[in-house]
This record gives sequence, C-alpha cells and structure tokens, in this order.
Amino acid sequence: MWAAAALLGLAAAAPAAQITFDSAADNAFPTLAVPVGVRAAGMGDVYTAVGDDVYALRWNPAGLARIVGFQVGLMDNEWSSQLGLREDFFAYAQSLASGGVFAASLDYFNLGQLDQRDATGALQGTVNASALGFNLGYAWRLLGRSDLKAGVSAEAIQQQLFGVAQWGYGVSPGLLWNPASSWSVGLSLNHLGLSSAGGGSPAELQAGVSSDWLANTLILAADAELPEAGTPALKAGGELAYDALRFRAGWRQPLGGTDSQTGGLSVGVGFQAGLVTLDYSYTPYGDLSTVQRIQATVALPSDFFQPRITLAEGSTFTAQVYYGQAQDLERQGETLKALIQYQRCVEAYPEAQRSAALPFYAAAGKKIEELQTQLAKGGDHTQIQKLSADAVAQADLYLRASRFKDAILRLQQAKQLDPANAAVLAKLKDAQQAMGERLSGARDAAHFAVKDSNLAMAVESYRKVLAVDPEDAEALAYLTAKRSAIKTLLQGIDRKAIFFYVGGQLEDAIKAWSDGAALDYFGDVDFKRNIDKARVQLQLRNQN
Repeated sequence: MWAAAALLGLAAAAPAAQITFDSAADNAFPTLAVPVGVRAAGMGDVYTAVGDDVYALRWNPAGLARIVGFQVGLMDNEWSSQLGLREDFFAYAQSLASGGVFAASLDYFNLGQLDQRDATGALQGTVNASALGFNLGYAWRLLGRSDLKAGVSAEAIQQQLFGVAQWGYGVSPGLLWNPASSWSVGLSLNHLGLSSAGGGSPAELQAGVSSDWLANTLILAADAELPEAGTPALKAGGELAYDALRFRAGWRQPLGGTDSQTGGLSVGVGFQAGLVTLDYSYTPYGDLSTVQRIQATVALPSDFFQPRITLAEGSTFTAQVYYGQAQDLERQGETLKALIQYQRCVEAYPEAQRSAALPFYAAAGKKIEELQTQLAKGGDHTQIQKLSADAVAQADLYLRASRFKDAILRLQQAKQLDPANAAVLAKLKDAQQAMGERLSGARDAAHFAVKDSNLAMAVESYRKVLAVDPEDAEALAYLTAKRSAIKTLLQGIDRKAIFFYVGGQLEDAIKAWSDGAALDYFGDVDFKRNIDKARVQLQLRNQN
C-alpha cells in the first residue's frame, strides 16, 4: 500500500509543488495505493485482521462487524506539502438492529499540479489533478457465528488527470475469523473490477493475522500484500496501550522490484479522551517525502440518540406526550383512562414554567374538570372501582421494586378519581411511610459519611436518596458542590480498574468500573464502554 509515490510516478527532478504523472504507471487509480487510517499507518499498514473501526471499510470490510453503536472518522493526510499532495477522508458507520453494520466514506485526494508532456517528453504545461472516492459497506456475522464475520464494500472513484475525468467502480469482499478469543485471521480482496486503458488493475489480496496480549494492552500483527500490478510486501506492526495513550510502530518490507523507498519503519501515537480518539502517524518515504497524518474518531453508544425522559424529572415534552395520549383515549371513548393521562400531563409539566405555560397545559386542566363532572353525572362507579383496584395492584409492584414515587403518583391519581376508596388510601399511606423510612435511612447514612469525610460513602448514600426521590434538594446540592472532587475519585477508580483489566483480572475490573458507574451521577467518566469491553473479553475467554 505504501507504493503510491512510485505509482504516481513522482520525479525526483520535478519543480517544487509540482509532480510528473507517468501515464504508463502500473496502477490505473494510483491514489487507492495510499493507505487510509492513521492507526493503520502507525502500525505499518497492518490492519487486515486488526481493523475494528470505521476505517476498516477501506482495509477489510468484515472488520466493520466489530463496531457497536455509531462511529465518525475524519483524517487529514499531508502526503507531501512540497509536491502539493494532500488527502482528506470522512467516514461514518452505524450498527443496525438486524445485527449488521453499515458504513460509508468520502475520500478526496488533491494531486496538486501535473506536468503534461508530449511523446518526446517536452513540457506542454501544467494542469490541476485530483481524485474523489466513494465507498459503501456492510458487514455481518457469517452463518450467525460470533467468531466468523463477513463484509463487502462497493466503491466508485473519479480521477481528474490532464483535464480528463475517469470513473472506476469496484467491490471489496472480506472475511474475519477468530479461532480463539485473542487471535484474529483476516482476508480481503480489494478493488476488484477497477481498471482502465491507462493502467493495470489496482486489485490486491490482503491476508493478515493478529493477536492481543494482556487484554488488548499489546497487539501484535502481520500482513501479506499481493497486488495484481505492483510489488508484493510483508508487513508487521504492533500497538501498546498505556492508560489513555496508544503507542504504535510497524515495518513494511517490499519483496523485490524497485519499490525499496516505500519500505521501512513507521510510528504513531493515539490518545483517547472519552468518546473521542485522536491519532497521529509519521512515515518516512526515503527521498520521496515524509508523510504525517492526523485523525479524529468519535465513537458513540447505540442508545446515544435515544431520548432519555423520566416522569420524575418532568418536561414540557413529556407533558405534551401525555396530552396527546389523553386526546386519543377520549376520542376512543375511554373517559377514565383519558382523565388519568390528562392528570399525568399536568403533573409532568415543570413547576418553574407553569406561570408562562404552553396552551396545552391549561387545556389539560380544563379537561380534567370536564371529565370529572361527566363521570360524576353518569353515576357509574364500576369502572372507577376497577381502576382503583388496578392502581393498588400496580402500586404493590412499584413498592416491591422500591419505586416509591411511582407508587405514590399512581395512588394519588386513583384517589382523585375515587377519594373515599379505603384500599387506595391505606396503600397510599403505606407508600408514603415506606418512602419516608427509606429516605431517612439513606439521608442519615449520608450525614454520617459527610461528617466522617468519607466522600465515596456520602456519594453512594445520596445516590440512594435520589433513587427514592430524584428531586431531593439536599442530595442534588451536595453532589453539585462536590462534583470536582467526585470526578477525581472516579478517575482513581477508573485507573484501578484499568490495572485489573491489563492484568487479566476481568471480573475485578468489571466490579470496579461498575462501582464507579454507581457513583457517577453526572456521567463525568465513561465507565459503560469499558464495562462492555471487559464483559466481551470475559465472555470470549469463558467460551474457550
């Protein structure tokens, strides 16, 4: 893959900021020989069995099947500022409910200015040149097996050379196999079908193997590259993880030919900060150029874009949802159920905004009065009694799950419909008493911890208070005031868990991260991703 400079026909004697394009070069689409992905470049272009991110679309599309959630990748490749060569790459991937993963990418390569010469070699002038590539990919578990993955990428590329636009189309199928939890074997046939009258096919076979050690702290890998038109090569590389840092190095060795300048060492470094990973690689190309690449990748969990609405917190959106449901029930003749939803609408509307509320809030209040009057005139208490009994039964379920506020809210709604119902009144009293006892116990424990300067216990106790009453002012005030100190505590727990993880103590790592997540009210540390990763590793280890 590092043979792009030779395929472009770079001339050592070319003027500054210009290159000479040899139309007889081996490759019809030379920019495809330039590797995409900074992590891969730092490891010596060893990515066939390693790829597990959005950049796998251009290496081995089967690697996309390892993505969970959403990923966005941006790469800038300063191939040669002297020669005017620069590449910008954008990619997006998303795991689907079906279990597959979809990906797409856009790749723009500015080739600077080309010297246009006639058959005798005489300079005829210069023209701007560029290449624009598109990729769509899909990956899935083959035959439903978690250890066997397949993927395919369809590509289209347009290159502008000497004022002439040329299009090419191709496909790239790939496979991944995990014979053991720490080993991966990859095979990919890239750029099949791309060719032109001006050069040979850029198709190539990539085969690779990788192994991770100490729970992915150290990854070692090797690839073999066999292009249809070009020089075969062997590649080896590795990645060492230390806390949030990743250190990478690799070596590429061409096997014969005149491609010797494109072999040698490459190095890179990465840094992960929450959901964002930043990568940098440095690749010397002998007399041709020195290439520096930077890359940013954002990985988001599957539920990142799902709305997070809780009744206890309330919002105008939640209230409006209840209002719409009430209108639908009323149109269907479900008067009692509609009344309950109108009441939920009013209760969910934030108190701080009620003085200047949206029109539907006042409409819901009027509807409550109208329906209550309508039910009183009807004199039919059978449905009311049934709803009251249902409320008591549902409140019992809430109380068993320690959802005291939900139980109280449900019983208060029933009380509004049936104020004299003894069962409702008794259960409401029990729920309020149970909630008070639970709050009192958790609050006493929090006070003791604060007095004893035990931050972890205080946070844990106040989290228990908020589990009972999410709007408890005392608990919220304490957590807000101590947020900075709590974040430092959580980061210490995270480092401890990473130590366990690196040492192969996966159960201890999961427990430590889970303890940290239980204390992280504001979501200041991304524990979930590490917990999920450790659980996957533990499952794979147990399977073997």
